[in-house]
Amino acid sequence: GRQASLLLCSSMALFASYSISGTTLRAPIRRTITRNARNPQTRLISALRLTGPCRAQARCRRSIPLVKCSTSATTTVDSILQTADDFPMLIDGKLRTKGSAGVSPVINPATEEPFAYAPSASIDDLNDAVMAAKGAFSSWSTLDYESKVAYLERFALEVKKDAENIATILTKEQGKPYASALGEIKASADRIATVSALGPLEAEVLHEDEKTRTEVHRVPRGVVAAITPWNFPVLIAASKAASALLSGNTVVIKPSPFTPLSTLALGKAAERADLPPGVINIVSGGDDLGKALAEHKDVRHISFTGSVATGKKVMATAAAGLKRVTLELGGNDAAIVLEDVDIGPASRKIFQASMANTGQVCTAIKRLYVHEKVFD
Repeated sequence: GRQASLLLCSSMALFASYSISGTTLRAPIRRTITRNARNPQTRLISALRLTGPCRAQARCRRSIPLVKCSTSATTTVDSILQTADDFPMLIDGKLRTKGSAGVSPVINPATEEPFAYAPSASIDDLNDAVMAAKGAFSSWSTLDYESKVAYLERFALEVKKDAENIATILTKEQGKPYASALGEIKASADRIATVSALGPLEAEVLHEDEKTRTEVHRVPRGVVAAITPWNFPVLIAASKAASALLSGNTVVIKPSPFTPLSTLALGKAAERADLPPGVINIVSGGDDLGKALAEHKDVRHISFTGSVATGKKVMATAAAGLKRVTLELGGNDAAIVLEDVDIGPASRKIFQASMANTGQVCTAIKRLYVHEKVFD
């Protein structure tokens, strides 16, 4: 039941932590400090204990809230915290280490404690990102297809070069085993490269005769808002960005507040790949930032992956501005077991398809239809 699910979530997260970093070492003597949440001065953390207004809640990843610190909070640290300087946002081709709204701690689900800070973008930061994307749209949308492909191939190469580092970050903030995290990063680089190889969008002829010819031409729309979830943050962000960029759009990515750091690392890869300024922008922050991005008057398409409830809100927001929407929401996927099945191998595959990533996958099996002859 629910207790078993929580235990499974915690045990897999713990396995992820130890499979990558070995035994966790803690300093024998703790010290209590007062930290200004807007300007943390320490760097690197493997464990952090919060007291007072910043105490983290020990919950499964599905329900753990974003920890919002007050301006001043008392903390007890075992080691030193990574700051937002290590995880800058990408706005208009430049890495921006300071978010105008301060910073937010990122929780390691294996320890249920913060291990790093992420910058929190303000509305001003968001406006800068959207304006940069809007300004880059004219030149990017008219750039020839081969040049776009060349940029994306360099982007994919930079992601692949940094795969081990990004995977380490992803394991710490999301909780999946390192092997799974590394697989996601490599798949992200491959996805960018695969999208690049799709070929240009040619005109589609709907009708042609001696008098008339009807064609459909697909043209870029402008600024695309890509709002991504925490379960596969890098793969989904890379997929959305590559598809939008190749078709001539520019992008503003807003990752989940639970897993912003690995997506921010994509910004470093894009910067190293020398993508034109403003073509891809990545900003981090809470749910309110995602809402502001979806509502922004200069965003012409919203690509959202997340819950059904939030998807409804995104669609309502888009309707008000007549924006195009792509929604990938939760599923209720079924598996069908027929009477001639080999139960042993099939059951193992069904379990894996149901419980991979602790079952927190939109395509995970959630229902079984079993033939009565093999039903036990």
